[in-house]
Amino acid sequence: MTFNLNVRTSPFSEDILGNMTSLKARVFTPGLIEDHGISLAAGYQEQNPEAYLFSSSLQFPRGIDERTTEKLYTFESEYAFPLAYPDWNIPSVLYVKRLKGTVFFDYAWNEYRRRENNRIVWEKEPLYSTGAEWTADFHLARIMFPFSAGVRYAYVPQFQDHRFELIFHVDFYRIYNKLF
Repeated sequence: MTFNLNVRTSPFSEDILGNMTSLKARVFTPGLIEDHGISLAAGYQEQNPEAYLFSSSLQFPRGIDERTTEKLYTFESEYAFPLAYPDWNIPSVLYVKRLKGTVFFDYAWNEYRRRENNRIVWEKEPLYSTGAEWTADFHLARIMFPFSAGVRYAYVPQFQDHRFELIFHVDFYRIYNKLF
């Protein structure tokens, strides 16, 4: 289980930016089959803006672009599984370690204020998406940091939107922990 607490403020500009606090908890459990895994996460974020908003510390559901937010509740669930361990190798160029898949469901409840006809109106919107990701874990050109790249398909039912996105990630944290 992991917890992430994030507090943002602008000590000399609080009359412009205000402050923001977010908390996210994630739990990992084994899947139904060996080498499979389930990840569940929940988060809450609130900001007290004066004139401008901070960008969100929590992610909106996959496939949905970031939006204006003052209060945000999130829930993420995913089931990850290996597709293959090919151990493909082109010496000094590329080493492909693993191909993996993930299916997910993300949900968020977003609240924010907007001005309408000289009065403040609170907008409340439920946002959710579901989909799958296919990625490869690999090492490139003998660089010690592991890379991950692939494609994500997300379906957002309320907008009837199908979205494909490219995924690219470099894991600096894993190697940093081994060095120190």
